This record gives sequence, structure tokens and C-alpha cells, in this order.
Amino acid sequence: MSSWYGDQARGVARWHSWLLLGVLGLGMLAVGCTQAAPAGQASGDAAQPRVAKILRIGSTKEPREGILFGGTSTGAQDPALTFHAGLTVYDDQGSL
Repeated sequence: MSSWYGDQARGVARWHSWLLLGVLGLGMLAVGCTQAAPAGQASGDAAQPRVAKILRIGSTKEPREGILFGGTSTGAQDPALTFHAGLTVYDDQGSL
């Protein structure tokens, strides 16, 4: 059997939860509707082309089944996801 004070406390807690959710939602909406930060000023020198970075990955065990067909052990998809993932990202201007 619940007391009147217990029911009232739960109601207040629920009201505070909804109030907090509403305030956070409005805050996120306000931040999402603001203007983007201005782009940085380009220096007087011409921009140097970016050099590709080398990524070295070490592994303690090579997969016995290869990476084309997944095995049944734990982490069988790790090599496939590691070596077949897109490691390059294009920026807003389309540069690699």
C-alpha cells in the first residue's frame, strides 16, 4: 500500500524528469538552429598538398580462414572490417 506522500513524491519526480527533458530538448534545438562558426582565414601562402599517411596495424594472430570467409571464433569479423573499411574521408570541398 502506498502512502499519499509516496504517490506525490513520484509525481513530482516524474514532473521534474519531463521538465528536464523539455529543457534539454529546447537547448538542443537552440544549438542546432544557430549559425555555423565562420571558416578560418586562408594564409597568404598557397596551401600545401596533403601527404597520405601510413597506417600500420599489428595483429597477434592471423585468421586461419583468411579474411574473405569469416570463421566461427570470437572476433571473426575483425580482420574483414579492419582491412575492408574505408579509411579515407572527404571534406566539404571534396578533397581527400
